Amino acid sequence: MSIRALQFIATMVVAVFLLLNQPAQAQGNLRAPNPTEQKVLEHYRDTIHSVLDSMDSEDWDTNTDFDVDDNVLVGANPDVPLDVDELVQRSYTVKKDSPLYQREVAPFLAKMQQMNPIQMAQEGKKLKRLRLEVQVHFNRAAADRDAKTKPQLQIPGSVYSFMAEESEDKRSQTVVLLFGDWKSAQQRSDDLKFHFKHPAHTPFIENVEIQLRGSPDRIKEVLHSVDWKKVNDALIAGA
Repeated sequence: MSIRALQFIATMVVAVFLLLNQPAQAQGNLRAPNPTEQKVLEHYRDTIHSVLDSMDSEDWDTNTDFDVDDNVLVGANPDVPLDVDELVQRSYTVKKDSPLYQREVAPFLAKMQQMNPIQMAQEGKKLKRLRLEVQVHFNRAAADRDAKTKPQLQIPGSVYSFMAEESEDKRSQTVVLLFGDWKSAQQRSDDLKFHFKHPAHTPFIENVEIQLRGSPDRIKEVLHSVDWKKVNDALIAGA
């Protein structure tokens, strides 16, 4: 093999290495938010945190899985005004020795030592699902195609609120809350397309979608105890 050919191969290897190892920000067209976007994102984050904080209780441990934090980056999605690479997600599990734990978990653990594996599996299926995951997204391009027509839960503050899924044993469900002008969304065969009033890459938040997944009992509790109308304070017409 000639020296020129070896040089060409070496150049290609270096080029591929640099391509594969370039920063994620460059690969995904991500960038830091400008001052106006930062102000909008901080307001959104603080508003959503206030809503989610009201879900804390003595029965549940709270974990923040994802957040719109100081390291959030702005994306280049051409279909929405302001796009970021992050969501807000918190998960909740029953707190050991809490009143809920004593009611639902402790009796099972006390009887478990007298059970054989088959009995243990059967009784375990009767336990309530003691976990909840809450995801919060903004500027969703589209929503569930049946959001308008599914039976509505009539949650104050939300435009649409409905059960999206339920497990066969009814121990787990998913409830979706939509905030913003979803009534003007376009009904399509496979989804409900949101009609944004502002162009791409502008500092506006026009809708919020909240998904609650897990314990039906806990979902029912928070649907009626949280002031969901406050979510609308996160909708930002401009800075």
